[in-house]
Amino acid sequence: MFYLRNRRIFEMLKSFPLGKVIFRCALFAFAFLSCGYVNAEENSRFSNRIKAESKKSESRITEAESKGEAGLFEPASPAINKLANATVKDASADTPRKRESGIRPVRWLFGPVISLEKQTINLQQQISKMTAPLTALPPLLSGVQKEIKATQKSIDTVDKRVDAVTGQLDSLAPKLTMIDTSIEKTNLRIKTIENTLRSVQESTASVKNSIDGTYTSLGGIRKDIGGMREDITIIKDPILRIQRPLETIEKPVKNLDQQLDYVHSELESIRKPLSNMEKPIANLDQELIGLHEEISELRRLLHLVLTAIYAAAALVAMGTPVAGVLIWRNKSKFLPSRTND
Repeated sequence: MFYLRNRRIFEMLKSFPLGKVIFRCALFAFAFLSCGYVNAEENSRFSNRIKAESKKSESRITEAESKGEAGLFEPASPAINKLANATVKDASADTPRKRESGIRPVRWLFGPVISLEKQTINLQQQISKMTAPLTALPPLLSGVQKEIKATQKSIDTVDKRVDAVTGQLDSLAPKLTMIDTSIEKTNLRIKTIENTLRSVQESTASVKNSIDGTYTSLGGIRKDIGGMREDITIIKDPILRIQRPLETIEKPVKNLDQQLDYVHSELESIRKPLSNMEKPIANLDQELIGLHEEISELRRLLHLVLTAIYAAAALVAMGTPVAGVLIWRNKSKFLPSRTND
């Protein structure tokens, strides 16, 4: 058959992206024509060949679409025109006169086949004209592919940055937990300091209550207590500074040791006035003990004096009549007589 020998049409259809549709149309058309003009053996061979070529073209198109290649969509119109011209020449050269030797018994059958060939050539020319605008698609597709690759690269860089940021956040999580624990420890220490200050204030209040009775006679203790109050007011300011909320997290972590040292120094400064306060209190206790002893001795002396007075009064009360009697009896001895005068 003429179409089985001429393979350029099949090659063109294999390279063309719409070959699948063309092969199917050709399959049905030639199957219909072969029913009247071709025997069953040639019909089956021709249909099998078209089916095989259509399957190959379909597999190639699917592979190209899966890979995203635009090369299969570049059927150059000059090549198609050359192929169409070559097919026309072959059709004009391959007339029934030159094919009389091969198919002389069915010579009258090739008139419809030649007309069908001319129709297919016209169809090819129309297809080449229709597919000419497709030649402008590859540069556009290549530009789109470049843009897609650039966007993919930017997305990859963004993903890398996001991964880096998440890694940094994950690495900062234990640091933040350490900062929280350190802040909790400082809060506990501040609470203990406040408790100690409250106990100190309570002790100072109790000391004030105990010293109210002797406050007038102990002017030096007043000065010490005034100094203690000044020290307490000085201590309140750093305590209030410590109690203020921290503005940032990194600064308190960096300055935590310095703050702790400062707190230790403040505690030492608190201990000094406390020790200074304990000394005058101890001296006051000793003085009070001495006063109690002196008062007890004075009480004893008063008891002795009173007992002596009571004894003297009793002796006087008892001795005056006896003395009067004795004096009366011995008046001559004590008083000179008037006769001698």
